[in-house]
Amino acid sequence: MIKEEDTQQSVVSEHYRKQAETYGLSSLSTMPDEIIRSREQDAICRYMDVILKDNPSVRNVLEIGCGNGYLLSILGRRYPDLAFTGLDFSADMIRLARSRNLNGCLFMEGDIRSVALESDSFDLVVSERCIINCMDVTDQARALREVHRLLREGAHCILIEGFADGFDNMNRARIELGLKPLDMPYHNLFFDKSWFENIVEGLFRMKKPAEFGDASLPEFNFLSSHYFMSRVVNSCLTRREDLRNTEFVKFFSFLPPIGNYAPVQLFVLQKA
Repeated sequence: MIKEEDTQQSVVSEHYRKQAETYGLSSLSTMPDEIIRSREQDAICRYMDVILKDNPSVRNVLEIGCGNGYLLSILGRRYPDLAFTGLDFSADMIRLARSRNLNGCLFMEGDIRSVALESDSFDLVVSERCIINCMDVTDQARALREVHRLLREGAHCILIEGFADGFDNMNRARIELGLKPLDMPYHNLFFDKSWFENIVEGLFRMKKPAEFGDASLPEFNFLSSHYFMSRVVNSCLTRREDLRNTEFVKFFSFLPPIGNYAPVQLFVLQKA
């Protein structure tokens, strides 16, 4: 009899096999929305800048769910003195990432729920929509505890994941304008915010931008206005759901983040 966990893993593996086949080394792999990809990259770099400034001893950085290695190719050029490790569940993605031949970067196939690496190995962990691929809350909790184990004391995790509250708010706005609610991606399980805060408590301390000495750093809702314009307003005007990267959406990309309409949210955690 096939276990449900094995079925879920097969779904995720097949999804990323298709992503690898379709996008190769493209920056749009796993995220075809150019603005989201760009904003995520910018947010990670801005937080890394302040973390490195305050913690000059940072050396070893782990990206969980590294995909085809696109982000690490950017980070490696920006921070050439750091040692990077990329971890991904998908063998197809790891093959692509290794083909980049990045100096100072090791790519390994592995499962964030149980990583074959020593505790306290990393000075920084980055997650870009990785843990939501664990399609069970028990597995998501295991993954967060594993991140905690891998980090040294006082080290940080830059966490970009999907959250149900922003997703639900976005869908309510769509319904108000006569649109059908969007379905959660079939290979993801978005975090319940209360559940997330409960799991994190005792493992990490959530840090706000002002605690880094720069109140202009991205807030948790850094993508809220973009999601509202692209998934609500743009869809209402065009009555199409397959449009991405339109000139209309790019024009309004200057808007500051308002409200909580994005499933993709950002939190910076410090190991307690």
